[in-house]
Amino acid sequence: MPKDNLVLGLLGGVAASGIAYALYRYYEGRFSRAWTHKGHELVGVLGGLGPAASALFTQLVVETGERAGAKKDSDHPPMLMYINPELPNSRAAAVGEGPSPQEGMAFTFRRMMKAGATRVCVVCNTAHAFARGAAEEAGAPFLDMLQLTADRVVADLKKSGSTSFKVGLLSTDGTIKMGLYQAALEAAAAAQLGSDNKLEVLVPADLSVTQGCILRIKGNDYRDNDVSPTLEREANALVKQGAEVIITGCTELPVAFNEVTLTLTLTL
Repeated sequence: MPKDNLVLGLLGGVAASGIAYALYRYYEGRFSRAWTHKGHELVGVLGGLGPAASALFTQLVVETGERAGAKKDSDHPPMLMYINPELPNSRAAAVGEGPSPQEGMAFTFRRMMKAGATRVCVVCNTAHAFARGAAEEAGAPFLDMLQLTADRVVADLKKSGSTSFKVGLLSTDGTIKMGLYQAALEAAAAAQLGSDNKLEVLVPADLSVTQGCILRIKGNDYRDNDVSPTLEREANALVKQGAEVIITGCTELPVAFNEVTLTLTLTL
């Protein structure tokens, strides 16, 4: 597998490949190039889960705009970001170790809608277990990062002409145990490949390894240590099992594990 293909898979779970891509697709065709001044569409982004991932998201939105041909400020999409790190931890809630963040998310979505947002999204994969219900409770149209990512991954794999694929997933243990990406990928495969598709989601044998790396990234303990090499080994193990792409299904992961840090050489 060429390194570029693996990197595309790695970026599949990054917020900018799901949400930023959706921003441009959502706005496309609705306005002239001056829509930032004249349009009324505004996507509200719930961030701070965690802060480093939200900072990376903002950077990647800019880079996505540049690749789309943005040359000046007004060529980029308008966006309302609400940093709210005080919400109960989604991962803890997902594994039954803490309270649900859904009520707080609904409150945050309502505040963004009152501020003018016409759609909302959240820059956290595990949070989607609660954000979908929160958006419905708040009456806010929701951009689903997991489904957008799954749709794009399956669309890329579909180009090979096959209907049998293996997708590797690195994520929090909560996201994996709740089957969030598994469900999103199954829906995408059924819609794009038909009911007779054979799409298998591969996850690490020991979920605590990736979870430990995520916690270290959140704690700013990932520079000049073994976090990136550890994640690379976890990804390589999935590739050896046949994974054609790796989804980094936690927005913290690309902070330390991305196309810049990626060094693994694959022999298949």
